[in-house]
Amino acid sequence: MREDLIEDYVQASANDIPSYLIELEKETFRKALKPKMISGRVQGRLLSFISKLKRPKSILELGTFTGYSALCLAEGLQDKGSLLSLEVNDELETFHEKFIGSSPYSNQIKIKYGDAAESLQELDSESFDLIFIDANKKMYPSYLELCNRVLKPGGLLLADNVLWWDKVVNENAKDAETLALREFNRLIHESDLYSSFILPLRDGITIAQKK
Repeated sequence: MREDLIEDYVQASANDIPSYLIELEKETFRKALKPKMISGRVQGRLLSFISKLKRPKSILELGTFTGYSALCLAEGLQDKGSLLSLEVNDELETFHEKFIGSSPYSNQIKIKYGDAAESLQELDSESFDLIFIDANKKMYPSYLELCNRVLKPGGLLLADNVLWWDKVVNENAKDAETLALREFNRLIHESDLYSSFILPLRDGITIAQKK
């Protein structure tokens, strides 16, 4: 109960939320499968804040869902910056066309549909200032290896759901997602490439900077 009250309190304190994000959140819960996958107001404001501090020229996102996190991250882009979001489910395209297409960032955000790992392997000539991972949890260790190649030195790597509803600390949890997330957390913690920590916000978000 206390955690719910804190969550409500923090969410109520989130300000400067664009009206199109409020409408997107409502429509996600009305029409999308598994609507709780949306970043939402608290995490969305965190993503926006981090992006505004970094002022990236290029952002890569793994997992678009209905587009909420992409729109939040885009708030910090430089004027001529761009965001590439990789999404496996092309049935979400109607959300992207409606909300991203009518947003102030319609010319800066590009959605590429298909398997994220396969799309990452095609990015040899590109590099990014900020990467946000929020896709297939079983693939997080593989995503990390692939992202290492395209994240610029000094760039930020963010990863959602790294606590996996506290299952990462439950010794009895042996499902594939939990095992993969434990491995991801171990890899980035032990890596000489990153300075990192886990912020226990919602389902846990890793914030790391490449050295």
